[in-house]
Amino acid sequence: MGIRELRQNASAILAEALRTGEPVSITSHGKLQATLVPAAVDLRFEQRLIDSGALKPGTGRAWEIQPIEAPPGTPSSKEILDDLSADRL
Repeated sequence: MGIRELRQNASAILAEALRTGEPVSITSHGKLQATLVPAAVDLRFEQRLIDSGALKPGTGRAWEIQPIEAPPGTPSSKEILDDLSADRL
């Protein structure tokens, strides 16, 4: 489906995708740009990954995650960002 058609009929296209559970391929100038996937399909895919052992769901709360130490000699985040900023000037 072309991006123009998506813009003109977004509500109907979304409703159809939700009804059928089928992903919708979005193209621009005939080239695939994105795929609209209904959330239920995405959740089933996640569950299949968990069931296969390819994905391990997190435990605990995000704010309880402890930072890890960078290996010795690794530049800090600030140093990396400073280098990237210097490259733009």
